[in-house]
Amino acid sequence: MRIRISILLLVAIVAIVAGCSDDSSSPQNDGPASFGKMMGSHTHETVVTGAAVLSDGTRVACGDFDGFLHVTGSPDSIAAGGAARNFLAEFKPDGSLLKAVQIAGGAVGMRRMARDRDDNLVLVGTFAGTSTFGNVSIPAVNGDMIFAKVDRNGNVIFVHSGSGTGLDQGMDVATASDGSIYLTGIASSEMTVGGEDVGQTGHATGFLVKLGSNGVGVWQQTAGTTGGTTCDGVAVSEDGTVIACGEYNGGNVDFSGDVLTNDGGADSFIGRFEADGTPLGSIHIGGTDDQVARDVTTLDSDVIVTGTFSGIADFDVDSAGGNITASGDGNAFVARYTKSGSLRWVKTFGPGDKQTGRGVARLSGGRILVCGEFLTTITLGSKTFTSNGTTDVFIARLDGNGNVLSASQLGGAGSDETTTAVTTGRTAIVVGSTESGQVIFPDGSRHNEFGPVDGYLFQEP
Repeated sequence: MRIRISILLLVAIVAIVAGCSDDSSSPQNDGPASFGKMMGSHTHETVVTGAAVLSDGTRVACGDFDGFLHVTGSPDSIAAGGAARNFLAEFKPDGSLLKAVQIAGGAVGMRRMARDRDDNLVLVGTFAGTSTFGNVSIPAVNGDMIFAKVDRNGNVIFVHSGSGTGLDQGMDVATASDGSIYLTGIASSEMTVGGEDVGQTGHATGFLVKLGSNGVGVWQQTAGTTGGTTCDGVAVSEDGTVIACGEYNGGNVDFSGDVLTNDGGADSFIGRFEADGTPLGSIHIGGTDDQVARDVTTLDSDVIVTGTFSGIADFDVDSAGGNITASGDGNAFVARYTKSGSLRWVKTFGPGDKQTGRGVARLSGGRILVCGEFLTTITLGSKTFTSNGTTDVFIARLDGNGNVLSASQLGGAGSDETTTAVTTGRTAIVVGSTESGQVIFPDGSRHNEFGPVDGYLFQEP
């Protein structure tokens, strides 16, 4: 009896210790399976530019294709019908293809996608000529911005465009819990987006627009400058505030009432706004060469930004700290700022060349996901990766203090890029395009390309 009691006690102690174990050092494989999918056409180029996770857990990718679209592991394909098309591809959490549907035809280049509260999908991009969404035809004056809302089957709810005197682009999109939509982009001159006047005469200008769920404008902010600006990433914070980032050169910028100076080359700005458009001030990232903010997210209402920099970057222009010198020809960075705009920390990933932080998203448990590309090498925590070809993709998870918890590499013998990443719980979903004949995914799986350029989706628990 005493032996039996001792064994039971030992089992109980082991269970308690296991239940109290610290999992902060690395992500656990307690999510869905890891998988990689290629999407391509045998004779044409295919790109995957956006991703979203629906409320039932379905993973959705959007992109552009021509010819016949094929998906890894599926015997079926969809035909473009003699013209370039946009598509949506749905996957189960285990990677099984649910369906792939066409959503538009013509020279439409979709750039980003977000899900709204009703599982509709909002897309932004650029188009030329006459393009068709469902039975809606829209002509482009030059290269015009386009934004549309479709249901998960690709049926059009609305589609609008914005046209200036030159090339106009939709860059990113985010949605809020009340159905509001936030768009960023670049206007070649003054134009309207959802009825909101954006841009400025004589300059390519970045902008942020808030739309209602019906696509009608609510308010706008233009990043005014004497040079040129872009507005790249946008995110909605847990408390409802809106964050947008971009870069500017050739002069100062006024994005939210704060005039930020230009230190030389390209500097970056991060604008912060209440949901009603009230400015909360701008963050300035300056330096000697180029500092380019590519994407933003939030964590506990703090601002998380990623991008690339060269030369000496100043991530905290209001103090003597925050200066970091890049090693090689451009390093990727991730920086965290308080809601009030003060720098908490910045992490860089040299040595290496042509590193770019391309996408950033928050994970559960107070963690951060960042992805991007690198040319030669990149060091992420204790791991150093060497590119298999021209450029490879990196994926890293950080804790709230910027410490790298885990890192992985995706690529082949050619050029591999990532466009963005989305998360659900602790699971990361990264999408991009590849010119490699065979791609090695971080889980060790290898997939051959269908055509000269393929899109991909990779899920990492």
